[in-house]
Amino acid sequence: MDRQKAAARSVEAAFVAWLTVTLLSQHPHQVFDRFRSYDRLGLLIPNWRFFAPQPARHDFHLLYRTVSRTGEESEWQAASQIIKRAWAHVAWFPGRRQEKAVFDICSEIVALVGARSPKVVEAPGYRLLRNFVRRRLDEEGVRDISGFQFLVVRYSGHDHSEEPQYSFVSPFVPYDGQGATLEGERV
Repeated sequence: MDRQKAAARSVEAAFVAWLTVTLLSQHPHQVFDRFRSYDRLGLLIPNWRFFAPQPARHDFHLLYRTVSRTGEESEWQAASQIIKRAWAHVAWFPGRRQEKAVFDICSEIVALVGARSPKVVEAPGYRLLRNFVRRRLDEEGVRDISGFQFLVVRYSGHDHSEEPQYSFVSPFVPYDGQGATLEGERV
């Protein structure tokens, strides 16, 4: 009976030690990362950081406008929406994936613009945003246009004292209303 108690206490102590090391290793300060050096495969000590090392302090908004066949430009319209959070989103929020994807792609585009890269329109992120807007136009059944542009706007979200930054305006994208640009690429 004493052996069983000793074995149970050993397992409990090992579990408490593992849980303590796991919790300590979640701290953002790098001094606590030394525990991970003992986990060569990265399987025993999970990395669930409670706080991002550099949390995002802004959001991106994707807008678009169409150009009619007569050359008239429409008003800028939202291509993506930030969904207001609800308590149910703690457990289930598949719409967040689209928001996160748009955020990541816009971050890539803004980084290329900041680096003054002439290849912004050749970047995969540019093509994804272009196709995202094109699909939106297809879903809305827009037909009588010759093309569109999209705009990446960086804004602070809830802090209305900060002015939005217009980070990137795409060149005119020809559009035939059939799910393809005039360059021939299909969605």
